[in-house]
Amino acid sequence: MKLNELMNFINLEYENLIKKYPDLTDKERLLSHCAKLWEEYGEVCEKILCLLWTQRKDKFEKWVSKEDIGHEIVDLIFVALIISKSLNLDIQELISQNMDKVIKRRV
Repeated sequence: MKLNELMNFINLEYENLIKKYPDLTDKERLLSHCAKLWEEYGEVCEKILCLLWTQRKDKFEKWVSKEDIGHEIVDLIFVALIISKSLNLDIQELISQNMDKVIKRRV
């Protein structure tokens, strides 16, 4: 999959969320996306704790694979990209800039 295909998917999801919650202001929508981002982050952390067998017994759901964690990471990425869409950011350009910045640090 190419980044532009991913961003087309994100654009469709963003529009669907606007239709699903039409009464939210832009500010409320952004805050709800931020809350969702933290929810997804928590799910990634919870799965990692289960994978490492360090999760509390009362929270341990089942055996977790690395692929399960990968799916949660993808959900996290989706929400982060929806936030970037909410802020009208050119995420492709920003990724390129950050990659350049990281490469320069290595030298």
